[in-house]
Formats: sequence, structure tokens, C-alpha cells
Amino acid sequence: MTTSLRSTAPQRTPRVPRVPFTEGSKLWDGAGLITFALTNSSAFALQTMHPTVGIVVGEHSTFRTDALGRAKRSIASVMTWVYGGEEALAEADRLRQMHKPLNSRDEHGNTHHALSAGPWAWIMLTAPHGFATADKYFSTEPSTEEHQEAVYAEVVQLMRNLYVQEREIPKTYAEYVEVFDEIIDEVLVAHPTAYEFLETVRRLPPPSSCQRHCTLYGASSRSSLANSCTSSRSARCPRRRVRNSA
Repeated sequence: MTTSLRSTAPQRTPRVPRVPFTEGSKLWDGAGLITFALTNSSAFALQTMHPTVGIVVGEHSTFRTDALGRAKRSIASVMTWVYGGEEALAEADRLRQMHKPLNSRDEHGNTHHALSAGPWAWIMLTAPHGFATADKYFSTEPSTEEHQEAVYAEVVQLMRNLYVQEREIPKTYAEYVEVFDEIIDEVLVAHPTAYEFLETVRRLPPPSSCQRHCTLYGASSRSSLANSCTSSRSARCPRRRVRNSA
């Protein structure tokens, strides 16, 4: 009897197509709002509390010496993910190539790679938390489970556009919340890079071209970051008690 090769070959999960966002989507309607920028810093703080992200950012990022430039480039990239059309996919490719050589070694001799599956996924797994925080403090309507699921479904597509591995993506928003809490409790640490980031944000002077308005924005941003941290469980903020990075 002849055995079909197709029946014995390992079954692979088909790669989900990468799809740019279009007008009318949740991310399209929300990512460009100033309120999104006000809570985005909380996501970056959470990202740098991951041991791998913290050490790679600490060694390779310019946030200490060019904080405003770093922020502008990050925001421009995020806006391209959402509003760039086909350029959004090209931007995702560019980011992967840019991060590919970024490796760091910690004090214990362990090597950390920027594109390791878990840390790379964590960057995007902070996004739903940022959106939920923005909704909590700035939305004119109460956030519903249906809305949260819809936003999360679009973030899942965003993660796929950025090559996050499928095994790292929770299937539903409820599963995401469980994974998010688990990472905070078991993975994140009070990383020195997170403290440095918070100190940089706290002392960042506004550009001279928008002294008054940027001062007001900076105060609001710092307040939103503090509220985002303190409204979460204590381990979610580097200023609260979490495991030490040493």
C-alpha cells in the first residue's frame, strides 16, 4: 500500500496574512488621539521592566541622550503601523532588521537577543494595557467587554504584522489579561533601565518652540503615567515593590 506523504508530514499552522489597517478600525480611530500619547509612556515603562528588553534598551537605546528624538521616532513608527497602509508592513520589516543585531550580555553572562520570541512579543503585549488605560481616563463612554475584545483582535493583527510568533499571542482578551498578569508577577523586575526611563521623563525639558503647551503636556503625561502604574497591581510599576533585577 502506498502511503501519502501529505498524510504523514507534520502539520503546520498556516501563516496568517499580514494586513494593513484601514479607516474605521478601532486602532485607526484611537491611535492618533493625543490621549493615546499620554498613556503610551506606561507601556514603555512596562517594556523596560522585562529583563531582556531592559538590558538591550539600556545598552543600545538613545533615550538618555536624545529623549525627544527617541520619542518622535517611536511615535512616528507606531503611527506608521496604523496609518501607513502598505508602508506599515515595510516599517515592520525595517524594525526587524534594525533590531536583528541588537544583543546584550548581563552581569551573569547571559546573552539577551532583541528578537527573542518572548521579549519581542512583550513589546506588543503592553499595547492593550495602554489602550485600556486611555479608555479608563479619557474615554467619554464606558469601556465594554465587546469593545475590549474588538480592540484586542486588532492588536493581534498588529502583532502578526510585526512578526510576533503565534504561540506568544493569547487567543482572546480574557486570556491576554491572564498572560499579562502572569508576566508581571513572574517575569518583570525592577530593572535599572525602567528607573532611568522614569527619571528621564520626569526631568525632560520641553522644546523651546512650544514651551508653554509642551510644559502642560509633559505634566499631563507624567500624571497619566503615574495613574497608569498605580491603578494596576503593585508589581506593574517600578516604583512599587517588585522582584529585584539582581
